[in-house]
Amino acid sequence: NIAPFETKTVINTKLLGAQERNATAYVKIKADWTRRREEGSTQQRPAIAAVAESVNETTGNDSDGGVEHVEETLIVPVEAEIVRKRGLFAAVDILDFGLVRAGDKSRELLLQIVSNLEKTIEIE
Repeated sequence: NIAPFETKTVINTKLLGAQERNATAYVKIKADWTRRREEGSTQQRPAIAAVAESVNETTGNDSDGGVEHVEETLIVPVEAEIVRKRGLFAAVDILDFGLVRAGDKSRELLLQIVSNLEKTIEIE
């Protein structure tokens, strides 16, 4: 839960830009949850939800305890500053090899690397 006037990190993103500049990116967040149905509610939706597509599906069954299934897509604008930074960048932050027991072989994982260096390099 996020209280009014409170912030909480809900997603981390990485952007790779071709040009050094300020830009606005848009992040599409799909939410899927259940909530109590509000009888006769004419409550206004928040401004951010006005940009969103929303689908409300109810079970149509009185024995559901007044619960409805809600799927909502929010489109959130994000200000991004694209700076010139040369290097190698991994597509994922964490490699999870799982539980490796003594004597067992660890599983292989694919690591994707993006390079914006001026010269080709070889990675072993």
